[in-house]
Amino acid sequence: MSLVAYTPDELLDCLASCDRMTWFHHLIEEAWLRAGPIPLVEWLRGQGATRLANMIEREVSSGRSVDEIRSRTLQRWRRSRIAVRVADAAREGTMDQASSQDAAEILARRLARKDSE
Repeated sequence: MSLVAYTPDELLDCLASCDRMTWFHHLIEEAWLRAGPIPLVEWLRGQGATRLANMIEREVSSGRSVDEIRSRTLQRWRRSRIAVRVADAAREGTMDQASSQDAAEILARRLARKDSE
């Protein structure tokens, strides 16, 4: 299976469906074979996704397993997309007012928790 991504969000969507060997190849093996920055991270930076690139780079250099890197990266990426998903759903009218308010409250609690860290 060959997947192609044109944006950072498409890349993470693709990686979410990939197995650990794909993650290993793109984050560890490819950087080792090419001796230098992780190509996937450099691509993300070139796309303007510097925060995501830095986060992935930190995860890889942490010494965590590929499974942990995958899990933590996807979890953080999904969290970062909450506001966008809520706004899109509200704009499209696919989210009722109660659900929208619940989502906004969850987001506010997460942001408050992040600020206190």
